[in-house]
Amino acid sequence: MVLSQRSQVSAFLILGVLLVIIIGFGSWFFMQQRAESVVVVSQSVTGSFPSARVESFLRSCVQQAVDDSVLEVGRSGGFANAFNDGRPHQHHYFVDDGGVSYFIFDGESRVPTVESVRSEVSLAVKNAVETCADWSKIVDVQIVRTGSFVVETSFSAIGTTVRVSSDALFSFGDKEFSVGTIEASSPYRLKLLLEKATTLASSISASSRNSLDISTVCGSLSSSDGLVNVYLAGSSTGKVHLVSIVDSSPLTSGLPPLRLRFGVKGVALFWGCSA
Repeated sequence: MVLSQRSQVSAFLILGVLLVIIIGFGSWFFMQQRAESVVVVSQSVTGSFPSARVESFLRSCVQQAVDDSVLEVGRSGGFANAFNDGRPHQHHYFVDDGGVSYFIFDGESRVPTVESVRSEVSLAVKNAVETCADWSKIVDVQIVRTGSFVVETSFSAIGTTVRVSSDALFSFGDKEFSVGTIEASSPYRLKLLLEKATTLASSISASSRNSLDISTVCGSLSSSDGLVNVYLAGSSTGKVHLVSIVDSSPLTSGLPPLRLRFGVKGVALFWGCSA
């Protein structure tokens, strides 16, 4: 009788251990399946899974958007569109391809801050990415959620870096995946040109008789590599000018030079700085 009870206890213990093992294995298997149901493209993938193709598509789009947007913001005087600065149209210098903001208007300095220009680049990149990131162009992938884009821009001494995050969600077979964040860098030194524009604006504001020979301040406007130059257009007698601060360093990367253009009104400017 005692032996029979011991046998029953042993059997229950064995069944209990087996039940714990089965439950544990089932929980592990469920978590594994759930973890694998969403795949982020930053992780390595193998075979024909299309996440790398989607990432490559977005990366190409973002890189082109960054290059084009920085050039456009420079051409427009620090804005994604010159007329976004909130000023009346007569407060802009008009050129063949649009208008640029006045950085000096009747003696008043209006040079945009680095932070505001950074925001304008982010806005321009976001608009461009929303246009070029047409998910319908990617074959064999189901779009679960088109999502939206968040853009962050940072400037450095050597160029511009932009991070574009997307919450778009896709599916392939029984798996879902996202593209996460794409980072693209450009050799366009927009911050450097903005600093040179600020220096020039200070020299203009401090000038006497509402005139300035720019060649007298070229030293403070040049860069250490000698690739930044200042050019003038317009009439000195009319005291209305188009100023272009040009960085030629992108040419070494096969890219067009970066130009920061802006208007100056109410001051007679002469000459410029060029190698």
